[in-house]
Amino acid sequence: MEHNILLWFQKHRTEPMNKIMWYITKIGYSKMWLPFCALLTLLPLPMEFRIRLWCALGLQAILVHVVLKKGLKRQRPFEACPEIIPLVKRPKDRSFPSGHTCITFTTAFLFIPQIPILGYALLVTACLVAYSRMYLGHHYPTDVLGGFILAIFLVFITSFI
Repeated sequence: MEHNILLWFQKHRTEPMNKIMWYITKIGYSKMWLPFCALLTLLPLPMEFRIRLWCALGLQAILVHVVLKKGLKRQRPFEACPEIIPLVKRPKDRSFPSGHTCITFTTAFLFIPQIPILGYALLVTACLVAYSRMYLGHHYPTDVLGGFILAIFLVFITSFI
């Protein structure tokens, strides 16, 4: 069923939307997101929040890239289904969970109680990033859902810091 969803995205791609989705997905790259978060920590925020943010992002990196992707070894959609054609460079790591989705939702959820207007803007951005990962053919819907659920878990775990 997930292949059919991704094939539907592929069937309805347009050139202008392809470019928009490519730029949106770039937002979720950790090499873009981490400097952005570093800038955000320059805002007058409580030290406890800054520590919580960086703990969550550190845990996210370990859980997504070291534990889950390497442990579960789920193939990318374009590897499992040759009809799915990714629009941009094929990632070399595994599919589950979506790291882009996880890092963007984690940050949004952490900022909502601190700076609501920024947090909700980040939440909209996270939704767009999650959508872009499927649109581009890089992730299954369950990969994106997994990143979302992991973000909730990280926000909960770091609430004890």
